[in-house]
Amino acid sequence: MAVDLYGSDSAVGQRLFINRIPFEVVGVLTICLALLAGAYLTINRNTDILGIKMSNEPISLSALLLFYGFLAAWVILVAYVVSLAARERNLRKELTRVRGLIEERERAR
Repeated sequence: MAVDLYGSDSAVGQRLFINRIPFEVVGVLTICLALLAGAYLTINRNTDILGIKMSNEPISLSALLLFYGFLAAWVILVAYVVSLAARERNLRKELTRVRGLIEERERAR
């Protein structure tokens, strides 16, 4: 989306697009890990993974789907909050730079 908004030739568009890729990859890997763990527990009717107890009784399919729904909601919320924090940090840097430019112009007059 950043490349669409700023254009692929823009330095801002490239910077925003490149910074999002690792975050998205981590999110996809986290979701894949949760899907695999849930599928393993449900299909094999296990209650633990690698000796770590996950539940008191085997997980039913409906409970697993409910977990996936809650997981998706939390992933979206965390992604939004992290993107807001990154935008805020970048805006503070740009605001500092613009204030410096304004002060230079005032001194030049």
